[in-house]
Amino acid sequence: MNSEKKQANIELSCTEIGGLWGVYFQESMSSCFLTYFLHHLQDKEIIPLVKESLQISQTRLEKIKEIFLAENFPVPSAFSEGDLNLAAPPLFHDYLP
Repeated sequence: MNSEKKQANIELSCTEIGGLWGVYFQESMSSCFLTYFLHHLQDKEIIPLVKESLQISQTRLEKIKEIFLAENFPVPSAFSEGDLNLAAPPLFHDYLP
C-alpha cells in the first residue's frame, strides 16, 4: 500500500472565479472606505474596531490574490490607494455635537 497522499489539482469553476472576483472588488472598496474613515475618525472608542476591520479586509484581499496567482489567473485592478483622497472633507461625523 502506498501511504503517500495524492493531491488532486482541481481548477476553479467559472462561478467560483466570478465569486472571488466580486469579493475582491468589495474588499478593496471596504479597505478604501475604512482607511478614509480611520483617517477622519475622532471617537477613540471606535478606532480599535475600525483598525481590526481594515486588517481583516486587507487579509482577505491578500488571500484572494494568492488564489488568483496560484491559479495563474489575472488579479483584478480593483479599488486602490489611487482612488482614495484623504484630504477630502469628511462626509460624516462619528460624534454628536
